[in-house]
Amino acid sequence: MKNHTKQVCPAVLEQLEQLKVDNRCCLASWAGGAMYEVESWPENRVVDLKSCTCTCRKSQISGLPCIHSISCIFFNKENPEDYVDAYYRTEFYIKAYEGLIYPLSGSNLWEKTNCPLLHSPPLTRLSNRPKK
Repeated sequence: MKNHTKQVCPAVLEQLEQLKVDNRCCLASWAGGAMYEVESWPENRVVDLKSCTCTCRKSQISGLPCIHSISCIFFNKENPEDYVDAYYRTEFYIKAYEGLIYPLSGSNLWEKTNCPLLHSPPLTRLSNRPKK
């Protein structure tokens, strides 16, 4: 992943590419400020690029721009990758996985204790339940 030069993780880039293809059915028009109205079938949507929100709510749920937001981003001649949530960025991915996870030795090398062995509780069937 350190050799990855894009600002967004590869799996997210694939999703964005698919959203760019699906975007062709949307037509954005500027409403003022960072607000846009997007005509799409079966109903129109309202997008606010400043707060990265859309009335379809997919942008807020997934952290990725929805097809309506991408339509507005293209209307502004901007890059959709700039509107991806920070958690999907390559630098955050590297920070999350850069810490060392210490390996464990085999269970035969573990220190022996005087604690009793734990067993799972006995399996009892409830009355009037069919047997599996």
